Amino acid sequence: MYRYLTNIYLDGYEDVATLENPGDLVFSPDRKLICFSDLGSHTIRVFDLIKKEIRTVFGNKTYGAEDGESTYNTSLTFSGCSFAFPHGLVFSEDGNLVFVADTNNHSIRCLDMQNQMCVTVVGMEHKKGTAGGSLKKALISEPRGVARNSSGHLIVSSSSAIYNIDLDANKATIIAGGEGTGYKDGRLDESLFDHPDGLVCINNLIFVADTYNHRIRVISLEAEDCCVSTYAVTFSRSVGNRRNGTSRWTLF
Repeated sequence: MYRYLTNIYLDGYEDVATLENPGDLVFSPDRKLICFSDLGSHTIRVFDLIKKEIRTVFGNKTYGAEDGESTYNTSLTFSGCSFAFPHGLVFSEDGNLVFVADTNNHSIRCLDMQNQMCVTVVGMEHKKGTAGGSLKKALISEPRGVARNSSGHLIVSSSSAIYNIDLDANKATIIAGGEGTGYKDGRLDESLFDHPDGLVCINNLIFVADTYNHRIRVISLEAEDCCVSTYAVTFSRSVGNRRNGTSRWTLF
């Protein structure tokens, strides 16, 4: 249906549009659009499920960190904001905003779909680091996954930590993990992750795809049981296969 071509970049109907390493995708709340990150072109694009066409909505197809206006217009001349391998994304509850984990810019970007503007909300210095604090000062290395919890806060995975980002309170807090990568369950402040990616929030639980550890981890924020545990265990390279099973023994 859609083609992958490294030397041609095209928007258009499903039999014309080309993609360059699409990363993550998310439905709009009204289910009329699929918004996705196109890593290879450093852009954010949408698939209109009604019109059956793909169009670029943010990103000028260059590696960069510029905020500014949306790039989309009918002549496909690219200008305005830029990204550096954007990955995870999530809509706001009302569908007017899209939050993007801009991985190589070490930042979270906010896309205003109505006013067609892009602004950086976390990681404004675009440098590596692991630190909470105000949104202006917080550091977040290589963010990949982003989700929204029941309180409307953003939950973000970085190269070694999981963050809670409260936009209303102007605060980023490290929930679990820290500066160093590794694998360790237990207390939130002692846990270790290695390049976690996808996230799912269910009540007081956060499920984490801990990529380089080959595990699914779960963060419990229950008042009496705040901890990190392993929900599905690693794929053993020596075994040489994958198999299904109960959650504690499924192999990846």
